[in-house]
Amino acid sequence: MKMKKQLILFVFNILLITVFFILPQNRKWLNEKVFVYLKEFKKQKEDLDLEHRKIERWRTDYIYSKAISDSLKKKSIKAASLVLLPPTNYFKHYGVDFHVPEPAVFYYYTGVRTIWANSGKAANATWRVGVKNGKIAIDTVVNSKDLQDSITLFKKMGVSL
Repeated sequence: MKMKKQLILFVFNILLITVFFILPQNRKWLNEKVFVYLKEFKKQKEDLDLEHRKIERWRTDYIYSKAISDSLKKKSIKAASLVLLPPTNYFKHYGVDFHVPEPAVFYYYTGVRTIWANSGKAANATWRVGVKNGKIAIDTVVNSKDLQDSITLFKKMGVSL
């Protein structure tokens, strides 16, 4: 009797799982999320270089963030410095394909403290990022008026995720 109940439950569960994956949205989820993850896992386990995997995963967001960080390190910028980042629309306007990560994510990528123009503490920035001659440039903040002009420009561009 117990064996018969177990068999009935087993068949019922198999039928339930089959019905679950017959539904189009569930089949799509299985193919686009689960199987893709398995393929990526197989590829990534062959290449254990952390930096390479970060580039593969986050693409230009990470590459540009890391380039900004490396440039700051070359200039021997203190870790306590605060960098003002323009919004994504600013970079698009100047032809640079860089989706600016939010400050917490930028810090996660690079260890550099950044701030957006819509923050109340944006006036505390000691460095700012911009575009000069089609390339990302990092400048020191010379005076508060110059910084305020940058903050105003960045706000007009629309700060958003």
